[in-house]
Parts: sequence; C-alpha cells; structure tokens
Amino acid sequence: MKIKYRSIEFFGVSGSGKSFLRKKIKKNLEIKGYKVFDAREIIVSFVGKHVPLNMSQKINLILFNLLLLINIKTTLWNESLNQICNIYKNNNLKKFNHLKNKINFLYNKNIKISQSTTRIWLDELIIALMLFQKIKKDNENIIYFPDEGFLQRLMLLVFSKEKIKLKLIKKYLKNKIFCDKIVHINASKKNIYKVNERRRLNKDNKSIDEKSIKKMIDLSEKIKKIISFKYVSYKNNRIKNFEDSNFLKFF
Repeated sequence: MKIKYRSIEFFGVSGSGKSFLRKKIKKNLEIKGYKVFDAREIIVSFVGKHVPLNMSQKINLILFNLLLLINIKTTLWNESLNQICNIYKNNNLKKFNHLKNKINFLYNKNIKISQSTTRIWLDELIIALMLFQKIKKDNENIIYFPDEGFLQRLMLLVFSKEKIKLKLIKKYLKNKIFCDKIVHINASKKNIYKVNERRRLNKDNKSIDEKSIKKMIDLSEKIKKIISFKYVSYKNNRIKNFEDSNFLKFF
C-alpha cells in the first residue's frame, strides 16, 4: 500500500475518539511496513543525527531510544533532551524562528496553562516538524503522525483562554504549517459526554466537564468555518469503526 500523504494530524473535541482512531491507523500502517512517529519519537530518534553531541549526550539518547521500545516517551521536560534540542535549535535558529513567528501568539501567557508548558508543547512540534522535513526524502517509509499536532494545540491553547480572538486564529490558520493531511474527528455529543464521564470516574486528567465540552464544541465549529485549506471530516462511531478499515482511504 502506497500512501499519498507523509504526515497526518487529527483535531477535534476532547473525547471524540482521536486517540482511539490514531492507534488503529498506526497499527494498520505499521503492518503495511511503515514506521509511524509522533513528535517526541521523531525528536528522540533523529535529533542526534543532526547535532554535534558529547559522549554523555550520546549515551542519554541511546537510553531515550531504548525507553521508546517499551513505549516510554521522554519529553523536553527532561533537562538532557532539552539541552540537545537547544543545540539543534541554535544550529537552525533562522528556520526555527521563522516557524515560531508564524504561531507566536500561542506562546503568550494565559490563565490555565503556564508559559513553560506552552513553550515545551510548541517548541517540540516545531523541532519535530523541522526534523521530519530533513529526513523524509531519504526515508520513504516514515510517517509523521503527531498525537497532538499544531491544529489540536491551537484548539487546546485557545480554549484555555478567557477571550477567543478569531482574527488571530484566522491568521494562524493561513500560515499552513500543519501536516500534509488534516482530519477533523467528530462524534455525537452523547458519546463525547460518555467518554469524558468515564475519564472523570477513572480520575483521568484529560476529562473535561459539560460546560467545557460545550465551549470546545463551539470553538471547534468556529475554527472549522475559518479554515482556509482543505481538510477531511470523519464521523467517529466506535462500534461501527471498530471493524472498519475504510478510514485509511484518507491517507
């Protein structure tokens, strides 16, 4: 199976089934011979090939790659990986700043999410994108499939602000620094409520309350109306989709 798009990202309301579908698609792609990486995996797997490192840093990257084999992902919270990424960033500062300027307003401080967390989220995505652009020509079997790409981070960061400035969102969307293929995952409100209620009972910090669900659905609809590029909308029904491999037709 040959796919047209080398990078894919989902966006949608929390509880719409993005992670569920992503796992199924990733498994299917890997069965067909592709290597699927999210943002953290791209960084850990490839940053060491593009920066000069000392022996300690090389050993740390080997350890991080071993952790990936057992599905433990190291983030930029880790001081050692952060230092390595800063070397890469400084060696490619012009490109990094060019991309950062496109999404700069998202770095601004908001009430619910700290600046340090926001910086880690967005720096990670920019560095992963830069690395993928470097390696994709020589690695045709690699697919970049972030668990939360630029569009989903936009939703989460804007959602956390008290005031939503659609003009800034529209400007951000026109930058088109997203993946090659964008898929909006939607589900019924009933199912979204059920998923978040189950998360709440399981004390999952991803759960959001009914008021927040309504706000996020409203934000999702506003974003969809001002998106200036083509994307695919996919209706998620877990029972129906569980045995449905047709969602791969998008890729």
